[in-house]
Amino acid sequence: EELRSGGTEKVAVSSILEAERKLHMAIAMVRDRRFAEAAAVLDEALAIHDGEAELWAYRAYVRLAAATDREAAKAGALSDLERARALGERSSGVFLLSARIANLLGDGAAAIRYYERCLELEPGHEEAARELRILRSRRS
Repeated sequence: EELRSGGTEKVAVSSILEAERKLHMAIAMVRDRRFAEAAAVLDEALAIHDGEAELWAYRAYVRLAAATDREAAKAGALSDLERARALGERSSGVFLLSARIANLLGDGAAAIRYYERCLELEPGHEEAARELRILRSRRS
């Protein structure tokens, strides 16, 4: 109905694109293990546009990965992750990051569940399949 009427809410496309650009910057930083820098970029991206599930999921991951005290960072990271899953319940990327976070927290059973969910959403996801094989082989 909103599309037919022309909509009343304006979409800030430039803000969404800028947040997406910052997400890609942060992902590159994560690959280089520059977690603290990635966290700052993700904070900037979320200040611009907070409706993207992967922004929240990556921030949850880097919060834990960058933390010197993971137990202290856990609550904030899990809160971000909960928001990510609410926004992206069908996002394989959100479940991939959920699995990585479960691994960081030492919860192999949860990691397996999240990798399986990632593969349900994206059956050919190579990283999820590889990590799931590794976790299952460790458990047997």
